[in-house]
Amino acid sequence: MIPNKFHTLISALSEKTSRDGAFWMKTSNPTEYKLRLETAFITIGYVNDKEGKSTIDFNVYNLNGDIQDSIKVGSSSEDYNNILAFYNLVQISFSKIDPFFSTLLNEIQHKPKIGDRRED
Repeated sequence: MIPNKFHTLISALSEKTSRDGAFWMKTSNPTEYKLRLETAFITIGYVNDKEGKSTIDFNVYNLNGDIQDSIKVGSSSEDYNNILAFYNLVQISFSKIDPFFSTLLNEIQHKPKIGDRRED
């Protein structure tokens, strides 16, 4: 069960993110996103273990990078679908703020030939 303070925080972040008011960035982990605030930063990440079970990790750090609190919500939890929906919202939000890479990927996927043999 997710503690109330996390429900409140995730609800506020969901509202802000859905209105394009939160600018999530990708971390070095390909399935984790970070939100930098003035007083802290937050990460949310999706993890699949060797047995195929998934977990969403939600962490709150101070500006020094020290973890202040965290939750791990496994796929068997009653709260899993809610936090997974938030993770998916963050993922979509991140994709919208990175149009350069969307354009680049579109070119790679849809043009029959890419690249130029000319020297720079």
